[in-house]
Amino acid sequence: MTDPYTRLLTLMDKAETQMQKAFIQAIIDAKISIGTLEEIERLMLNGQLDEAMSIVMQASSDILVSAQIETFVAAGIAGSKVISKAVEVVVGFDRVNDRAVKAIRENRLELIRNFTEEQIKVTRQALVEGTERGLNPREQARNFRKSIGLTAHQQQAVYNYRKHLENMSYEALNRELRDKRFDRTVARSVENKEPLSKTQINKMVDRYRERYIKYRSEVIARTEALRGVHQGTEEAYAQAIDQGVLDPNKLIRKWIAARDERTRVSHRKLNGDTAHFGEVFHGLNGDLRYPGDPLAPGSETIQCRCSLTTRFL
Repeated sequence: MTDPYTRLLTLMDKAETQMQKAFIQAIIDAKISIGTLEEIERLMLNGQLDEAMSIVMQASSDILVSAQIETFVAAGIAGSKVISKAVEVVVGFDRVNDRAVKAIRENRLELIRNFTEEQIKVTRQALVEGTERGLNPREQARNFRKSIGLTAHQQQAVYNYRKHLENMSYEALNRELRDKRFDRTVARSVENKEPLSKTQINKMVDRYRERYIKYRSEVIARTEALRGVHQGTEEAYAQAIDQGVLDPNKLIRKWIAARDERTRVSHRKLNGDTAHFGEVFHGLNGDLRYPGDPLAPGSETIQCRCSLTTRFL
């Protein structure tokens, strides 16, 4: 029989895969929903960017929120099964519990807010860059649609990569997410001072952008999956405590940090630390109830790969 810790890791891996697929599909849906280039161009020329943004947000948020809720509920059900086995009493998970509903609603609002704020930033940035490049309205519309799914930082990186290619700079060969299949072509352009064609540059930049969107999908999936799984599990324990099945003073939580060079220093220090249910773990940048705690600062949660185990006294 699989132990609870292994089940937790399996659940996180499954949730991460689902969230990544959901993000990629959300971007595809958003680009389809925003319409043709003619429609985007019309909205932009009429100063209706808010309407365009609203379409993008609606199309992209629904599928992400659904995956997020599914992760939370699946973790809650799994947690209840672990509790049932430990106390030898059947414990169910109530997804319409007031606290669970509140958590789901807050997660939904936070996910949409973060996505919306970032998309607004990247849209404005794309418009500024388009103006600098002297793009006509149709090209601006295309640039806007291609920016969907990136962060402002990533959009800037894409723009800088284009400039390096246009300027025949070796910096273009130092980009980690570049498609290395183009390296020989780029190197020849730089060495011989022979400009790449617009078609070549667009192809390289499109590939670079695609890789950035994939990278962002991995970051969001890892962060949201870990958060949802731990949050759902915590809710399962909280409901069992409410029902009088568990005594919170007899639950010991243990922080387990991922063991590699990417693990935060603050989380390495937490590795092996224990706390009773309801108590917090003291990170270097803030307290955490569990890995991915939505109340903790992003510096302690984004791309976290730690986990929490529970021991029954």
